[in-house]
Amino acid sequence: MTTTTDSATQARSSFWAPLRQPVFRAIWAASLLSMTGSWMHDAAASWLMTSLAPSPAMVALVQTAMALPMFFLALPAGALADIVDRRRLLMVGQSWMMLMALTLGILTILGWTTAWILLLITFCMGAGLAMSWPAFAATIPDLVPKNELLSAITLNGVAMNATRAVGPAIGGALIGVIGAGPIFLINGLTYTGILAALASWRRPSEKESPLPSERFVGAIRVGLRFALESPPLQYAILRGGLFFFAGVAVLALLPVIVRDQLKGSPAIFGLMLGAYGTGAILTAFVLPVLTRFATRDQVVGLSHFLFAAALALLSQAGSLPVAIPAVVLAGLSWLLALATLQVAVQTSLPSWVRARGLAIFLMVIMGSMAAGSAFWGLVARAFSIATSLEIAAVTLVLSAAATWRFSLSSEREDLTPIATWTDGGVTVSPMGHRGPVEVLVEYRIPDENREPFIAAMRDIRQIRRRNGAYSWALYEDINEPGTFIETFMDDSWHDHLRRRLRLTAADQAAQDRVNALQVTPGPPRVRQLLAQELPRPNRT
Repeated sequence: MTTTTDSATQARSSFWAPLRQPVFRAIWAASLLSMTGSWMHDAAASWLMTSLAPSPAMVALVQTAMALPMFFLALPAGALADIVDRRRLLMVGQSWMMLMALTLGILTILGWTTAWILLLITFCMGAGLAMSWPAFAATIPDLVPKNELLSAITLNGVAMNATRAVGPAIGGALIGVIGAGPIFLINGLTYTGILAALASWRRPSEKESPLPSERFVGAIRVGLRFALESPPLQYAILRGGLFFFAGVAVLALLPVIVRDQLKGSPAIFGLMLGAYGTGAILTAFVLPVLTRFATRDQVVGLSHFLFAAALALLSQAGSLPVAIPAVVLAGLSWLLALATLQVAVQTSLPSWVRARGLAIFLMVIMGSMAAGSAFWGLVARAFSIATSLEIAAVTLVLSAAATWRFSLSSEREDLTPIATWTDGGVTVSPMGHRGPVEVLVEYRIPDENREPFIAAMRDIRQIRRRNGAYSWALYEDINEPGTFIETFMDDSWHDHLRRRLRLTAADQAAQDRVNALQVTPGPPRVRQLLAQELPRPNRT
């Protein structure tokens, strides 16, 4: 990190540096157009539901229908993004969303759209987004140099929230003029830009691997194993899930807040969504200041309390001069939390599982938002809009206190991969997906190093499981005290080789610390045992 007096100037210049990359610039510009259309579409869909089914619960279900596919499809999409061509996967997802938007536009213009048709097509568009987002997030490192990655992620956040400020305002203004149907058609046409940008991109050829691609189900299974053994990812997921469950109350209830509490029109609804996006844009200026003296934990904690204050203020708002500042504050604190959590997730993921890790994070966040949208809508219907917002505010405060100890440490492990094929002295190279493979690692530990060794093996257990192994155990030889056998399984021989290639510099450092505790410091003896199929008995 630079410490010179002109660091601020350097930061400002580096912020726009990714736009010097032609492919990133083309995709980013096309995304501006596409996201503007998407926000116009969202505003039109939410407002259309107020006329098709004016119940707060049904209006809130529009957000649920968009978010729910993320919960079910994000992990499979992340697995696909890690094993197939991400550009093609993105193009399929974008084409699907274009088709759904055009279909909804035609049905609405013809007067055939019902509340349930609207929810169904919104769900289908959410499915397309779920299939696209992990691939897009994992693609960013392919578009910019490593030192521009953070700026590229930030620029995408700015684009999303700039269009959040503009799109709903345009959509709200157009609803009363041309109706919701044409807005859905306009959104469908905006996907052509990003499809053209993706079609013109030619990904650089990757180094050929002697291993075939992971199998789809196996890739999902390994991604889940990684998540279960990665505390930094788990902490970000837990804190984000609780925050967005409560925070989504604003977006889910905003249409009925405008209609019933503020007695507003579609244009006022668009204005409120624009105010929310404006607050999010302010994060680009506030977050760099906060990170100079606040940790990630403090930024996320502050976001909880700011959002709770916004909810409390909005619950009592009866006019725009009160409601707009509340919504701006909500948008600001929303992106403060999201950006900080995303950085924590990105820096905890090695490249081989990047899309799956991001997908799991997205899956939980969007699942929380889907559940929250439905829950706060039901609370508003059972009691009142104000009561729902007030309970959400209390939930945010309580969740901040409950999750404070789950630290989003800013310390980064060295995730540099160490490509090696000789860590176990393999002399046989079985082909295909034969397995499972059992690995035995033998350590000889002097008595004085016994306790440090057992403590250090906790890290080794986590590393093995995180990189794809299962059935890990540590045994001590009864007849030879001080002789320990570490054992674990890999699904197949190919998975065994993949696990080796996933070893990072931080993983190797942990292994070196264990090796140094042996009677004779150095690499331990390693054996790989490949399961053999027995011939079936001849029953004739």
